[in-house]
Amino acid sequence: MAYSMTGIGRASGTIKSPPVKFDVEIKSYNHRFLEISVKAPTVLQPFEDEIRRAIQKSVLRGHIIVTIQQDREVSPGHFAVDQVLLEAYLTLVQELKKKYKISGELDINTLLSIPGLIKFSQSYECDSSLYKEFKPVLEQAIENFLRMKKKEGENIVKAMNDSIKIIEDCVRDIERFIPMRNEYFKNHLQNLIKKGMPQFDESRFYQELLYNVDRTDVTEECKRAERGQYIEC
Repeated sequence: MAYSMTGIGRASGTIKSPPVKFDVEIKSYNHRFLEISVKAPTVLQPFEDEIRRAIQKSVLRGHIIVTIQQDREVSPGHFAVDQVLLEAYLTLVQELKKKYKISGELDINTLLSIPGLIKFSQSYECDSSLYKEFKPVLEQAIENFLRMKKKEGENIVKAMNDSIKIIEDCVRDIERFIPMRNEYFKNHLQNLIKKGMPQFDESRFYQELLYNVDRTDVTEECKRAERGQYIEC
């Protein structure tokens, strides 16, 4: 069974706790070796090795790109403030104001712009149960991916076999033409020699005939072009 080196597979699924929808897309391109690139949201990044291993079980070659997108309904309760970071930031601001005589007040926009200050609550942090719920979505994407590779591979095999059939037909036409060509060349050469040589030299005639037939012989090429010389798909 032949599989195409290229293909694409998609799947979507929602885990229950917390309710998060994941969209998975797997694409492959021609590549001599197996190379897997995973683009996953933060909650799934710790499981990139597991994702790669799941794909390695079914794919041997190709440049594979796995893209996972996360879509969820977020409520205010899903957010939390990093209190330690906030207190450290406010303390630093007060120290700077006091030391360098800086005036001004902090506003909410400035606080919200602090990287890492607002984060998802513990219920959204990744753990093994999250990957366990996500795994069926990944497996469905892999199944769809392999199905497309198989279908495309079947189309490639059909195209190759159709091309082989055309070559075979051409070879048969050539083989039928060879005796006629040799006979035509024999008569043509005979007439040329008779016209240019009043004394016909039969030995010279056959010498020239064999020389030219040998130069134009395609028997070996025709044998190589027979189906037995091809890798039939």
